[in-house]
Amino acid sequence: VNAFSDGVATIKSTLLSDRHHAEKLVFNQGGTIHFHCSYQILRILDVPYFHVTILNSNNIVIYAKDSFQFNLKHKQEALPGETVGFSGEIEANLAPGTYIILLALHSAPKEALGISGIQLLDLKETSRKVIINAAIEFTVLAGADGTSFYGLVDLPSKANIHE
Repeated sequence: VNAFSDGVATIKSTLLSDRHHAEKLVFNQGGTIHFHCSYQILRILDVPYFHVTILNSNNIVIYAKDSFQFNLKHKQEALPGETVGFSGEIEANLAPGTYIILLALHSAPKEALGISGIQLLDLKETSRKVIINAAIEFTVLAGADGTSFYGLVDLPSKANIHE
């Protein structure tokens, strides 16, 4: 795990795993990537929120979502000594290759509570702050049955053939 911090928090733990919480860094297409991160707060932090980003080997953002977009309840502040964390799962519908997942702790002003992640983007850049960011490299292989798809991602889709 590589990390950078501004001294407001430290990483307590990060984990990519299977559904049984066993550490895992290689996934098959269509499998599920479980992620977990927790942070120890060192100084008072307004509205801690989290962000998960996946980058491909060309440093292109393939996926990015913050905890406001998951419609989660957020604390008004975190105090020194507290632990805050974020966990979830993402389907590995990615082309075979190597990726980086970034698990970040951010801070937002208290007026951010009750708004969506999209609206959070409207807040002034200076009012949103990355506190600490952990980076974990992982690999996606072809599907368990050996099949793969074309493109960067396998988007949920439906189709019909008409005659």
